[in-house]
Amino acid sequence: MSTYIGKWRWVNEEDDTKALLGIVVQEDPDQYPPLLVYKNQSMSEFDVMAWFESEEIASLAAERIDRILTADEFARIGGATVAEGLGLRGEEANDHPGVEWVCALKDNDDPDPAVRVTGGAHGSARLWAVPSTDGEVFALFTYVNDERWILAEFTSEVMANNFVEFVDGCRDA
Repeated sequence: MSTYIGKWRWVNEEDDTKALLGIVVQEDPDQYPPLLVYKNQSMSEFDVMAWFESEEIASLAAERIDRILTADEFARIGGATVAEGLGLRGEEANDHPGVEWVCALKDNDDPDPAVRVTGGAHGSARLWAVPSTDGEVFALFTYVNDERWILAEFTSEVMANNFVEFVDGCRDA
């Protein structure tokens, strides 16, 4: 048996496409890792998007995803796809490949927009879908007390891009 520790839905109002994203913890987490699962309307079943090292990491990911999707204000850094900025496909390389979202851990009404987005003393929630330097592996990072944590490894570049599209779609809705 499995349990969802996070579940999100996106409906694109323009063309009525729908997608679901969830974090699932299996009954025996020692044998089966927690999973990030995804389904859009063209798929008959959920597909594994990424896997997590532990339930603790999966719970942190659920908190970060939920915060990024519900924050009043946020910033987005990066291109249209997770591999953009790496410089392996003819595009210019940059020092921040992938796609990152940043928001305050707690909404605030500070007059400074940078503090409203980054959270100032309250801290920020960050998610970064990032490629490896060779473009073969795709991961989801966050930061805890300015230390980079690997949350999950995506099963493919396609799934990493589906994650980017899902988060962007929810934020644009």
